Amino acid sequence: MATATTDAHRSTMCNPDPSCQRGPVPVSSALLQRPLVSLNGVTSGTEVLIAGAAPSGPRVVDEPVALREAHRGRWRVGLRWALALGVSLLVVHLLLPPLHVAARHWASLRSPGWGWITVLAVSGAATHVMGAVAMTASTVRPLRFATTVLVQFASAFANRLAPAGVGAMVTSGRYLRRCGSDTPAAAASIGLVSTAGFAVHLVTTTLVLAVVAPDLLARWHPPTYWPAIVVGIIATAGAAALIISSSRFAAPVRNGIHASVASLRQVLSRPRRCLLLFSGSAGVTLCYIVALAASFQAFHVHIGFLDIAAVYLGASAVAAGSPTPSGMGAAEAALITAATALVGQTAGVVDAVLAFRLVTYWMPSLPGLAAMAHLRRRALL
Repeated sequence: MATATTDAHRSTMCNPDPSCQRGPVPVSSALLQRPLVSLNGVTSGTEVLIAGAAPSGPRVVDEPVALREAHRGRWRVGLRWALALGVSLLVVHLLLPPLHVAARHWASLRSPGWGWITVLAVSGAATHVMGAVAMTASTVRPLRFATTVLVQFASAFANRLAPAGVGAMVTSGRYLRRCGSDTPAAAASIGLVSTAGFAVHLVTTTLVLAVVAPDLLARWHPPTYWPAIVVGIIATAGAAALIISSSRFAAPVRNGIHASVASLRQVLSRPRRCLLLFSGSAGVTLCYIVALAASFQAFHVHIGFLDIAAVYLGASAVAAGSPTPSGMGAAEAALITAATALVGQTAGVVDAVLAFRLVTYWMPSLPGLAAMAHLRRRALL
């Protein structure tokens, strides 16, 4: 009899029907009902939960949280549209002055050599291909070459909005991280490409000046205050190292440096990648020089190829120190000044420089914007 009573009591306690329960019910078996709220804040029903048990059905969302999430979603969409509109207006604002100046000069020109204009356009496009070669060689992660070329165009567009190549660095870093590289490895790859480009530029400038102006190198002497410069650099590096080592960011910085060094070792230990890295960097510089030479030929300005190389390399050094995006303004002034000093007249020089900058600097902005939108849709940026 006792056993039958106990079994009946257990069946009564396990019955989920509230009408079968008498007296106080333990909390562990209490029944709870919560409204199911969708993200737009509309109640769509209720969910029955046993207190202390994990929910097995749809996720229960509190109404205030749902409203906040919906508001944030609308805010993010509006912010994206506002940002896209602002960037578009900025591009139009930046493009209109050079296009107006170029159109004014173009109207006063005799017919240019369209064959050389074609060479100019092809050489300008080839700079992005060579940049993609250098990027694929700077990381051990496999990168699709066609996608990396699109990233170069997107980086060209980003560089029109940020000074000193910051836009290209950010774009390349996001692409490398989306392809599987961690942040230290991506930073190491970008630094490796920049270092290779600087080394190629320095070596090329020295060789060209040694051929074009050997007397200039013979007359050059280091400044008398160079020991003070060296001491200042060492002191600055020591102070930075002391600050980093004594701060709470010391461990993350050390870990990042170690990861970057390890990534560099992996890349530099492969001769084929090193060859591709420096070949791509040299190809970028060479394509720009060929494009400038083609622009001069198109507008009947006859300058030797090595002289054009010296003009471009010198103007690039001047533009690198300019705070404007990609040396805008400083590059044009340096190119026109150096070329005018070589030919002794400005006829055709201004037009050739403007055509060179229009094709290699401004025109890639439009395909760059399209490439960036495409890469963002594919979640690669």
